[in-house]
Amino acid sequence: MAIQEVRVSIKPTLPDPLGNELWNEIVNSLRMTSIKQVRTARVFRFEGITEDQAVYLAENLLCEGIFELYRVNAPIITDTPWLLEIAYRPGVMNPEASSLRKAAEDLGIKGLVAADSSREYAFYGDGITPRDIDLITDRLLVNPTVQQVVREKPRTLLIEGKAALTQVIPVRSMSDDELLAVSRDRLFLSLEEMRHIQAYFRELGRDPTDCELETLAQTWSEHCFHKTFKARLIVNGTERPPLLERLREATRRLRHPLVLSAFVDNSGVMAFYEGWAVCGKVETHNSPSAIEPYGGAATGSGGVFRDIMGTGQGAKVIASTDMFCFAPPDTPDENIP
Repeated sequence: MAIQEVRVSIKPTLPDPLGNELWNEIVNSLRMTSIKQVRTARVFRFEGITEDQAVYLAENLLCEGIFELYRVNAPIITDTPWLLEIAYRPGVMNPEASSLRKAAEDLGIKGLVAADSSREYAFYGDGITPRDIDLITDRLLVNPTVQQVVREKPRTLLIEGKAALTQVIPVRSMSDDELLAVSRDRLFLSLEEMRHIQAYFRELGRDPTDCELETLAQTWSEHCFHKTFKARLIVNGTERPPLLERLREATRRLRHPLVLSAFVDNSGVMAFYEGWAVCGKVETHNSPSAIEPYGGAATGSGGVFRDIMGTGQGAKVIASTDMFCFAPPDTPDENIP
């Protein structure tokens, strides 16, 4: 099926906020002086519709005519050779893509089978070299875990590929040391938890697949299951209720007049002044930060934003804090889990 392309950019006579932000990072973070200006454009691709339908979407959905202009199946930035397009890798969820499909459907567009979006960056200046562009790409634009530079127009927006092989993990016959080795390699569960998994699959009479083990590890992870909050601690020989229970009980007992809601809605709510209230939410997030730190942190922040907006009839997100905890940088290798 044909792919229709719509490019949208801010009018050349107006400032480009995203381009200016990137230019400031280039100058202040990379100390690069060859780049004098950056302009950007959004790229939208639609598979299964006609060019006339693409024009309709451009004029009624994608382009704000007061300060933007668009081109269909044609370049929109043509006055510099230094042009990059950055997109999500195939198979990585692009949140904008589902919104594009839904909006097109709401506008009565028929035949759309797939949609995607990306962004172009145009660089202007004297003495720009390929090394400059590579440095900007690697340091500021592309997260190689989820993004890529688009070299040519895709043949299709539909996901193509082969499923990976499923691996069966023989946990039923493993010793304790072997169970811990599997845990260290991919699960980060305790020996007791690994023994529970082993006993369960012995009862089933089969071994689990790698996907099943990953699902159990995710479900029992600190992030999802809050094992620290729910754990029963033994302090000086005395078992104490889990921290979460103690926090709830202390809050209930105090009944502070400024606490409007606690442990009930998606976030805590505190009275502010003149009928206003402030919501607060904290989220733990320890993975996938090791593999993808920026995305891991963004997922944690996104969860907090979601829960603030989902409190009551909907609260407004006004600020965010983020805290990272690291081991001492001089920790010996043998002590690193």
